Amino acid sequence: MVHVLARQRCRHDITADILEAISIGKNKLSHIALYSRLPIDRTRILVEDMVRAGMLYYDSEKRQYMLTPRAYEWLYMYRSLERIYSPPATTHRLGEKR
Repeated sequence: MVHVLARQRCRHDITADILEAISIGKNKLSHIALYSRLPIDRTRILVEDMVRAGMLYYDSEKRQYMLTPRAYEWLYMYRSLERIYSPPATTHRLGEKR
């Protein structure tokens, strides 16, 4: 059996996972934690930091988190940088991609 080591995620990667979870409708804290592969206590801390930073809004009536325009801007910039800095696809003989 081959064990593949997962790449450690930095805070920016985790933030992007949380914002993507909310953008696809995972608005409750437990759903956000599951989608972003984090323990609930760490998710709570990060989400509260994002609320203080103005990236998320908590609707207490619906008991769910929503993205603010600032979060959409952050996610767009993150994805743009990810495309720029991702390694290019490797080409092999006869221009085939592996």
